[in-house]
Amino acid sequence: MAKKDKKNKKQSKKKEAKKERKKKYQLAKNKKVVKKDKKKWVIIVSPKEFRNAIIGETHTSDPNKSINKIMSTNMMTLTGDPKKQNIIIYFKIISIKEGKLQTETIGFDTSKPYLKRIYKRAKAKVEYSFVTKTKEGKEVRIKPVIISKAKATNSILTAIQKTSKESLIKALESRDFSDTMISILKGELPHQVKVESKKIFPITSVLIKSIKIIK
Repeated sequence: MAKKDKKNKKQSKKKEAKKERKKKYQLAKNKKVVKKDKKKWVIIVSPKEFRNAIIGETHTSDPNKSINKIMSTNMMTLTGDPKKQNIIIYFKIISIKEGKLQTETIGFDTSKPYLKRIYKRAKAKVEYSFVTKTKEGKEVRIKPVIISKAKATNSILTAIQKTSKESLIKALESRDFSDTMISILKGELPHQVKVESKKIFPITSVLIKSIKIIK
């Protein structure tokens, strides 16, 4: 009888061990093996108006996930000109081509410390913001600043704002956004506004402190 019980216990242990092995096998079979994609460094380049210069890179397994992301860089980095360090250019990643992430320019800002230095020298200042459209229909917000070292009445300042705004709207409606950006950064458009505004009152300088695509 004792031998029989011993034999039954041995068989029962074998069955339990077999069940355990089967359970482990089933778990291993059902387990999903997730393969991680290898990440790599992908270069980000500026649009052609900035000579497709390298403006950054991203470490990613899927470059397409970077599309529509916004990035910024200092203008001095693009041009090598220290005088441009007060301008921050914004780019939007739009596609990938030949293994590089391509961008388009969507605007720029001028640093606040630089603006404060400019404002200190002003006796009269016209500063405003408005929305208009470029030649290709992009809706943009532009923020001009017109400065004079001479004091001016409110009526003169109002006339300067009206004239400068009309000049800017006309200029933007005749240019694509990329051409507008280059014209501003080269000082051509601000000079054009200055010439028109000087017909009303002595103007020291005209600055476009910001322009951005909003639609």
